[in-house]
Amino acid sequence: MHYKNILLLGGTHGDERTGVDLVNYFLRHPVPYIQPFIVNSKAVKRNVRFVETDMNRSAGKIIPVSYEEVLVKQLEPRIKKSELVIEFHNTTASNNTCGIVTTKPKHLHYSLANHFNLSRILIMPAQGSLSGINSQKFFSLEISNDDIKFTNIENLISKLKAIRNVKSSLFKDASVYKFTGKTFEKSILKRLKISLSDIKNFRLFTKEQKVLLQLPIDGRFCPIFAGEKAYGKEFGFHVAEIIQQV
Repeated sequence: MHYKNILLLGGTHGDERTGVDLVNYFLRHPVPYIQPFIVNSKAVKRNVRFVETDMNRSAGKIIPVSYEEVLVKQLEPRIKKSELVIEFHNTTASNNTCGIVTTKPKHLHYSLANHFNLSRILIMPAQGSLSGINSQKFFSLEISNDDIKFTNIENLISKLKAIRNVKSSLFKDASVYKFTGKTFEKSILKRLKISLSDIKNFRLFTKEQKVLLQLPIDGRFCPIFAGEKAYGKEFGFHVAEIIQQV
């Protein structure tokens, strides 16, 4: 498909800078088919995650009240009419770079993962998120701050300029994970005597760890976002289930 209307979103969370830098570049150097947009400019200026409510918990409100809920309501028509939406996030969690979708991955999502050289796609809940507004055409990149390969702005600019001609792939050449809804805080991990130093994002839990966490022994589960510091509390990790591994 020859895309003519690609919405590029940065600053969904104001303290995540890769998307902001990319949007600012394309604002200074316009490309006809890329529409760059800072989602939460007030949070970006303050360098905070959000002002009143998390932007990815603020969509779908019948009566928007918070600052972010109003912003989402204003942005919603633009997301719906876009042929493709690319959004950038950063995480302080190591080894957590992945593509994020809020639906079962389509051929387009696999193509975008391949285009950006991503080996993992993570399915997250659609409710409240920007992605859920147009999940079939929405693709987020979650980039670990210490991932030098993916924090290279020049490389990402090149990838975005070439994204216009990305074709839907028939090959499912990325592993797929799905958030289970389970989250373990540090206080719980301490009681269970599980150290974060023994945890690596997207690496399978051992049998012993699954027993301690009371996860099905025959399931394939792994931690995600272990080491994340964005929430201002003693965060441990989320749990994802492997749906497809390549």
